Amino acid sequence: ALCRYTFRRDGFASFKSGWDESVITTKPFICTGEKMYLNFRTSAAGAIRIRLTDESGNVNDSCEIFGNAVHREIVFDKPIGSFTEKPIQMEIRMRDAEVFSFQFC
Repeated sequence: ALCRYTFRRDGFASFKSGWDESVITTKPFICTGEKMYLNFRTSAAGAIRIRLTDESGNVNDSCEIFGNAVHREIVFDKPIGSFTEKPIQMEIRMRDAEVFSFQFC
């Protein structure tokens, strides 16, 4: 038997969702940085949305994200700068997608 495996650059482990929407909610963490980057992959029908919530209840939503990228900058409704140096919680809603990593810088 012949088997073929592919490894994604910078993506050995992931959170994966099927056709039904999955939600990942992080524990509160301190956001450091003005921009957010995501390593992800979606199918043609899949999508990802990200919501940042600070401890005061202020919310910042991303646009709908789809495609395949190792280091894509995520665009939000408001600048992330207002969320830096504060504890925030991140919620990732995804459908037929994989998220490998995220980074704030």
